[in-house]
Order: sequence, then C-alpha cells, then structure tokens
Amino acid sequence: MLTIIGLMSGTSADGIDVALVSTDGSSKCRLLDSHFASYRDSTRAEILLARADPAHYLADAKRLAALTASITEDHLFSFIHFLNNPDYKIDLIGFHGQTIYHNPKIGRTVQLGDGMALARQTGIDVIYDFRRADIEAGGEGAPLAPVYHQFLVTSAGIPQPAVIINIGGVANLTFIDDANDVIAGHDIGPGNGLMDALIQRRTGLPYDQGGALAGAGSADEGLVAGALENPFFASSGPKSLDWAAFTGLLDSPALARLPLADALATLCQFSARAITQAVMALERRPVAVLVTGGGQHNKTLLAAIRASLPTGASLLNAADYGMQSDMIEAELIAFLAARHHHQLPGSFPTTTGVASPQIAGIRTSG
Repeated sequence: MLTIIGLMSGTSADGIDVALVSTDGSSKCRLLDSHFASYRDSTRAEILLARADPAHYLADAKRLAALTASITEDHLFSFIHFLNNPDYKIDLIGFHGQTIYHNPKIGRTVQLGDGMALARQTGIDVIYDFRRADIEAGGEGAPLAPVYHQFLVTSAGIPQPAVIINIGGVANLTFIDDANDVIAGHDIGPGNGLMDALIQRRTGLPYDQGGALAGAGSADEGLVAGALENPFFASSGPKSLDWAAFTGLLDSPALARLPLADALATLCQFSARAITQAVMALERRPVAVLVTGGGQHNKTLLAAIRASLPTGASLLNAADYGMQSDMIEAELIAFLAARHHHQLPGSFPTTTGVASPQIAGIRTSG
C-alpha cells in the first residue's frame, strides 16, 4: 500500500483536483483527503488561449515554457498544505498535467506540466506523462479511466454488466463484466464541454448550474439529429476525442439564432443522445449505469439520459455508493501512479486500441 497524491485538471480548466489516497493500484484504494484549488486567472486565461489555437501556441517555445511553469506552480500550490501535514507521509505524486491538444490520428497528445520540476520542488518522486507510452505504441492515449472504473464497480458491489459514464468536458464510457472478464472503454461525446463553452461565450458564467437554463428551454431536434451524424458516432471503439471535436456547432448560425435556454437545451440533448446511443450500442445491455464527473450535477442532462436508457438499466449516482464523484479522476491518477510503481498496465487493447497493455507514466525522482 502506498500513500499517493493524485493531481488532475480536466477539460474545464477551472482548477486542480487533489486526492490523497491509500492504494495498491489493484484491489485496494481509499480516499484519505481531498482538495480543490482554482487556477490563477492568468494561468487559466493562457490555457484557454493555448487550447483555442494549439498549433500556433505549441510553436512558440518561450510562451509554451512560461505556461508550463505556471501550470506546474499552480499544481504545487494546490496541495502544499498536504506536504506540510505531519499526519501524511506521501510516497508518490501522480501528476496528469493540463491537456491542451489530443489527436491520436497523428500520434500526438499534449499535457502541459513539468513533472521533473514538481519532483525537485517537493522532494517526492513524481509519475507523470501518463498517455505517452500508449500513444507511442499506437493506442488512442485515452481513456485511461477504465482500469480504475473496474475497481470502483467491483468494490462497490454494483450489479453487472455495468457501465460507468464519466461526464467531464468530454464524456467517456467504461463497460465492466467481471463474469466474462470484460473491461472496455472509449470516449463517447461532448459531455459538458459545449454547454459550458456556450454559456461562457454568451454570459460569462462558468456553467449552467444544475442544468436549470437548459431545463427551461426546448431543444432544436433538427440540430441534434444533424450533430449526431458526425462520423465519430458511427465508428466503434476504442476511440477518443479532443475537447474541440464538436466546437464547430457553437459557430452554427442555426444555434446562434436560438435563445440561450433553447441553445443549451439543444446541446444538452446532443450530449445525452450521444451517451445513450453508446450504451445502446454495447454488445450486452448493462443492468446498471453509474454517472460520475461534473455532469452528475446537471439534473436536466441526467433526466434526458434516464429517459433514453434501455429497459432494465438503472441510472445510479456515484454518491449513493460512497464515492466522491468530483474526485474520481484525481483518484484515478493516484491509482495509475501506484500501478506504474508496481509495473502494472494502465491501458489495454480494449480501452485504447493499443496492441498490447502499456504501463502508464514516467517516473522522476524527488
């Protein structure tokens, strides 16, 4: 058993989830403490600029180095109180970094953050760059969550076959059926990303709290149907997405003409249908569908998913099983760090399409 800090910042780029866990990276994982820290405004603004035009940004070495240093500093500040707590002896840090670009078709994924600098500053070994080995071996580099999702479902005693839907900026799916030794996963659609981007663009608010505005609107079914014609949805997994994959919809004149509530309702239905289509396409229908991530707070989105699930599949909330849903991805990074320490794989042919299981991460000494 190792005591590990997992650090995760997702596609929302609002800040850093910090999870302190005790885990063996296999059959045991317990959350000991957690913390959320916002990015500094200057860091977040630069992340959004980098993500909006990654080709230009990645070519500017000076600016890229400055942003990498800022991201690393914010991660250091986010958990420094754990380092100063005498109750915790931390064995490892798992550091995902901030994704600004993901394109497995050309074999490239970029997570900014300096693992070596973080190790020097903390004096603790850091596992970082979790996606590189998979990408270099021909995999999608994502999702990495399925191996931890399998642990969560099994340890919580959730009926199987089961599906975990993680709804962040991008939504991903993990299918678990231990009876048949099956674990599979892939990205499935836009999650919260388009809804968040739209409300930020029109109002400056960070997100539609509880899905209240979307719930007051009416979806444009033609726009939803058109969005679902994207070739991504006709392809089978493993497959992964960059956050920007569907952002062209935000510039659609038809969406721009809609009042805010109707536009949000349209994007909400798009996300919900993409999710339920992916569940319906599974070879075996699940009896349980567990929702995690920020999307669990959007009541309108959950209602739309529930309405379209196959008969016999129950929609479950991670909190009902004692899980701190907003910290699951940070816990995942700690779990993957433990797996790296024990030389256990973090990605598999059925989750990323890689030819053989890969050990995720690079280790640097503190």
